[in-house]
Amino acid sequence: MGQRLAKVITATLGREAPQALQAMACGLQRIPGMASPDRSGPIMASIVLDDRWAHLRDGAYVVIDQVDEQPAFTHDRERELRQWDATGELLEQAAAASV
Repeated sequence: MGQRLAKVITATLGREAPQALQAMACGLQRIPGMASPDRSGPIMASIVLDDRWAHLRDGAYVVIDQVDEQPAFTHDRERELRQWDATGELLEQAAAASV
């Protein structure tokens, strides 16, 4: 079930991309070690659905299929909120500039 769901999710995300970007992504997937929907999809579904990851909290980092310990500043809630605010402002400015 997880692999099937992951393939649907990644296929849907890719379908929304421009054709040139889709072609470039297909080419990059052929490079050894690069992520592809077939390899990454089941891992992403596992992180979302499996009980193995349910204990993770506060922005824990998962790299491939292992929890990756990060420096303390990466778990700073106030910093994260400021970054989300800045991202929102940048998106608003970009939307206003493109109209």
